[in-house]
Amino acid sequence: ARVTLQNKYGDIYLTDYSGSMSIDLSNGNLKAHDLSGPLNLVVNFGDVDIQTLDEAEITLNYGEFHLDEGQQLKLNNRSASVYAQQINHLSLDGKRSKYYLDELGILDGESYFSNLDIELLTRSLNLNVRYGGLDLKSMGSKVTALDLISNDADITLVLEPEKSYDIHLLV
Repeated sequence: ARVTLQNKYGDIYLTDYSGSMSIDLSNGNLKAHDLSGPLNLVVNFGDVDIQTLDEAEITLNYGEFHLDEGQQLKLNNRSASVYAQQINHLSLDGKRSKYYLDELGILDGESYFSNLDIELLTRSLNLNVRYGGLDLKSMGSKVTALDLISNDADITLVLEPEKSYDIHLLV
C-alpha cells in the first residue's frame, strides 16, 4: 500500500510503517518511528525527527533533520541543520547547511556554503565542497576511497600515522 500525505501549517506524527510513502509538509514538523520502504519526503519550514529509515529521498528547506539510523538516503537541502547517528549511504546536495554526522558509511555529492562535521567514516567519500568546510575526525579500517574536491573551503582530516591512505584531493 502507498500512503500519500500533504499537510500545511500542521504537524505529522507516525508510528512504524512498512511500505511506500510520500509526504509533503510545510510549516509543520514530522515525528516518526521506524519507516521501512521507499519514502519521498519534502519539508519546507519544519523540523523532522525519525528513528530509522530504509530508503528515502528527502528535500528539506529551512529546518532541522534528526535521524538515529538510515540505510540509503538522498538528501537535497537548503539552509538546514542535519543531525544523524548512523547512515549507511548518503547522497548529498546541500546548500547553506550544517551537518553533524556520527557514523557514515558512504558519502557522495556536493555541498555549497555548508559545513560537515563527521565523527567516523567507515567506507568511502566522494565529495565536492565549495565555500564551507569538512571536518573528518576519524576513518575506519575499511575506508576504500577518499576523493575530495575543495574550493575555498576549510578541510580537516585526522589521519592515523600507522595507517596508509590513498587520498585524491583537488584544492
